[in-house]
Amino acid sequence: MNHTFELIFFIYMIPFAFSYMMSSVKSGQLSPACKIPMYFIQAAPLVSFVLVAFRVLQRWMIEFRVARGENVFGPAHPERNTPESFIEANAGADNATENALNAGIDNRIHTIKNSNEEER
Repeated sequence: MNHTFELIFFIYMIPFAFSYMMSSVKSGQLSPACKIPMYFIQAAPLVSFVLVAFRVLQRWMIEFRVARGENVFGPAHPERNTPESFIEANAGADNATENALNAGIDNRIHTIKNSNEEER
């Protein structure tokens, strides 16, 4: 639910950030010291809102998949990671376990297991 409100907020803010940047483009204002066009600086909110909205959408999709009961490897929430989801996320082949072990992922699996055991 939290991701939904965040996504709505950031998508709502994108047009305002765009109009803020475009006002600088129309005025042709330059920074006093460096003579850099101010729209480079004022584009930061627009770029930031777009990137954050994209990231929130990614997190929302991951949370949706977790709610459906799928094994999801999410670096932002290591407590939900399982060795199986890690192999599935990194191997992606039919023989996922065999390919993962051959690729050296088994060391990472042991690290995840050990970190999960330490948290308990």
